[in-house]
Amino acid sequence: MKGVLRMRFQESLEAILPRLTNEQLKWYLRFFTQNLPSTKQSLVTALQPYLFDLKSMQQIWDKLLPEQRALVSYVLHKADGVYDSQLLRMRFGAAAQLSSIRVFQFYIIGRSVETPPALDMLFYPNRQNQYVIPRELAQLLLTFVPLPRKPELPSTAELPKVHEVFELSKGETAEQLDASISVTVVDTERAVFHDISATLQLIDQGKIGISNKTRQPTLATVKLLAKQLLLSDYTDADYKRAENAIRPFALVMLVQIAKWATVSTSSASKLELTKRGRALLSTQLEAEHIREIWQAWVKDNSLEPLTRISSIHGLHARGVRLTKPTQRRKVLEEILQQLPPERWVETHGFLRWVRQSGYDLNAEPENNASPIYIGDDINLGWVGYSHINYWEALIGSYILVELFEYVATLGLIEVAYTAPEEVLRPFGDSSLFEVFLNNDEPFSRYEGLFAFRITKLGRYVLGLAPTYMPPAYPTETSEPMLTVLPNLELVITNQAACTLLDTAMLERMAVAQSENVYQLQRDLVMESVTNGISLEQLMQFLLAKSAQTSFPPLIQGFFDDVERRLNALREGGRMIVFEGDRYLLAELANLSALRNIVQLATVGERSVLLVPEEHETAVRRHIKKRGYIPRKG
Repeated sequence: MKGVLRMRFQESLEAILPRLTNEQLKWYLRFFTQNLPSTKQSLVTALQPYLFDLKSMQQIWDKLLPEQRALVSYVLHKADGVYDSQLLRMRFGAAAQLSSIRVFQFYIIGRSVETPPALDMLFYPNRQNQYVIPRELAQLLLTFVPLPRKPELPSTAELPKVHEVFELSKGETAEQLDASISVTVVDTERAVFHDISATLQLIDQGKIGISNKTRQPTLATVKLLAKQLLLSDYTDADYKRAENAIRPFALVMLVQIAKWATVSTSSASKLELTKRGRALLSTQLEAEHIREIWQAWVKDNSLEPLTRISSIHGLHARGVRLTKPTQRRKVLEEILQQLPPERWVETHGFLRWVRQSGYDLNAEPENNASPIYIGDDINLGWVGYSHINYWEALIGSYILVELFEYVATLGLIEVAYTAPEEVLRPFGDSSLFEVFLNNDEPFSRYEGLFAFRITKLGRYVLGLAPTYMPPAYPTETSEPMLTVLPNLELVITNQAACTLLDTAMLERMAVAQSENVYQLQRDLVMESVTNGISLEQLMQFLLAKSAQTSFPPLIQGFFDDVERRLNALREGGRMIVFEGDRYLLAELANLSALRNIVQLATVGERSVLLVPEEHETAVRRHIKKRGYIPRKG
């Protein structure tokens, strides 16, 4: 046993103590007694009986916080007693900070002595000034310190209250805090099918503009798209810059990542649909299509998520080597697969769990080796400084971007959010951090993510459920949200129960007549069906929100008429139109290789050759063999 301990815990307390200064020895001894000898040898002699005593070690253990006990268990059983500050800070946060490091530095500049916390009594500097658990202490600790436990992801059946997450100010009550911070819950799962379809429709109309360098949407684009979406955005859509958008920005990027849209051949500042994208225009989007986008996104490296946070600088500086987004997204996908069904996960608790579980989401191959900094001044905000919480500043921020911008936009999680300025994550161990951000702006637009829970769509996309069944609207059990009148009017009778998504659904099928009164419109209903909301979903929404099992005859007749009109015409396959000399077109139409593929037709006074899109390549090849090449114009 002693041989094994000597190999694992190479530093001996008998060798370490004589190397410490008198002031350092006094600092450690003060934990046990205020009777402090003056000479080094007498200090060593006074300290050794305490440190070699099992009862003393148990007393130290009893004074540790739960997070500190987890840290000691990990270092003792998994790290051979070595205190790796960067690794432990990423895994255990503020609980990993040793006061001895700070105090010993203070001696140099004449600061006063303080009593060491219990955690510091287990770690001592070796010859390389690295802190370790000495061999003698390890031998005692191993007799009662348990193996590290796998952290449990905290979750609740109901959405947490604000006071259960945020700290109360002095004199503030839980009720006052809950009332002061507004939390909005949005059902992203119901919105995603409509919103992706609406994005494709605008692209097909040539209305989605992008930067010809970054392929990111323009300011005019995100403003226009936000107006067309069922769920416009999580923040005010009156954007000053295109990058301020979250959902509209994500949707434009996602359809490109999925290869449903690409740069227009006629303009590098516009998007056009690919063949795959055009095919989706004439079909109802299903869960399989969301999974297709998700899988493409996990493999995509086109945009570094941290660049979406304007408070983080130096990402493109010389010497910066970031891990590929796809490397981190594969880990994030594994993390999301651990989410419990039908339970809320508070964001700060989630980040702590991710950190303590040791998932490798490092933004850099070697942390703190590059000139990345927070705020406006690298001299204050370099992420390698001890007063900066590297994990929260970079890795935690990365997670929030991905969750809020992409995972939520795709409907995999339902989100509850507040204004980002209401939240202050523990970015640093010093109040300096708040100062060098230099203004009252939030660290990022993603800070407001308060809590989330995985949806049925999320479980299907992540491979946790074999099939997908869209969630039914729960029938109102108390006062119904609205009343459906035979004259096609929809009257909101319970404004308190009307959510943002409820209002958006009403606006997709009815026109506002006055406050809380809407009139069903056939054209709006048909347009909504085109944009991804099925007629059945619209009807289920009205029945559930009005606490009815069936419609009045006139309302049912309205929807029957809409369904008849929707089914009256079918869109066939798309055709490529070749124009030219009518005799040449007739000759081509009668070629044996093309006779059963193309169709000679007349449009107005023009003779044209109609070519099914799926046969375009073969037809062009045969025409080229005859010595002709169709040109645009």
